[in-house]
Amino acid sequence: MKNILSILLLLLAFTACSDKKAVTDVLNRAEAVMNEHPDSALNLLRTLTFDDFRKEKNRARYALLHSQALDKNYIDVTSDSLISVAVDYYKDEDDVRSKFLSYYYLGRVHANGERYAKAVLSFLESEKLCKEIDDAYLIGLLYMQLGYIYKDYYDYSKSLEAFKLASLNYKKAGKD
Repeated sequence: MKNILSILLLLLAFTACSDKKAVTDVLNRAEAVMNEHPDSALNLLRTLTFDDFRKEKNRARYALLHSQALDKNYIDVTSDSLISVAVDYYKDEDDVRSKFLSYYYLGRVHANGERYAKAVLSFLESEKLCKEIDDAYLIGLLYMQLGYIYKDYYDYSKSLEAFKLASLNYKKAGKD
């Protein structure tokens, strides 16, 4: 009986270790294809659930990547429950890029839900990190979103300034 119990415990430990590596591999693959093939990234991420993660860091990464994949596939999410996992984790971390993206996608979710004041606040949190991320394309996306919101609120001077900053950053990134 002791041998059977020992074998079961060993098998369970082995399975848990292999699941962790498999989950990390899925996250890495999804991140690698996110910009060129966001539909593939989303399909990969949909094979996982929060129950697959034991560490808060991996849950936050999953939440950020899944939110990003949904947005890049034009799936308008209005609930902030998923992206809030990433925001709550990255707000106190040194990973500036992930922090920037977390606040950016939180802003996108609020904008999708027509909570524009909250969206602007989230985008402004991202804007604070612009000098540290050194990614002109992401900064361009941020200012484009701010430009749309300011335009909808008839603040044309802020809208124009945001669109100019978006254009400058897109040009820096070699994008239109």
